[in-house]
Amino acid sequence: MNRALIPAVAADGRRSASELAAVAGVSAATVRRRLNQLIEARDLVLRCEVARELTEWPVSATLWARVPADRVAATARGLLSMAEVRLCASVTGPQNLLFTVWLRSVADVQRLEAQLAEHLPELTLVDRAIALRQTKLMGRLISPAGRAVDVVPMDIWSSG
Repeated sequence: MNRALIPAVAADGRRSASELAAVAGVSAATVRRRLNQLIEARDLVLRCEVARELTEWPVSATLWARVPADRVAATARGLLSMAEVRLCASVTGPQNLLFTVWLRSVADVQRLEAQLAEHLPELTLVDRAIALRQTKLMGRLISPAGRAVDVVPMDIWSSG
């Protein structure tokens, strides 16, 4: 059932339990029960994205940093307390911390870097990439206006 249910939710999380039941070939009550189990186990996480062009945070940047191994967890907590930080991940390699931020402008990256240097001195920025516009986000093709216009199916069971 998960093999049918999860891609159906990913394609349109607004579908009713009845619609999902028709796709999965089970009852609406079974869909509700299974979705609750998946969400409770954090095997399925619901997420709502916004058209960033309509917010005060239209620019996205990904930054790679180096942090002493014994400070990664504390530094990640510090990063996640910042309003701009959307994602923070510990990764392998010489740059052991990756994080994505939303910014008000391209110039805002300098303000953020100064703030990081002041509040997280153990963090050394190694590289950054600024995205002025996204064409795909969380399984959706995005128009120049920042609106979802199509779905890119995400099937974790797919072989290709």
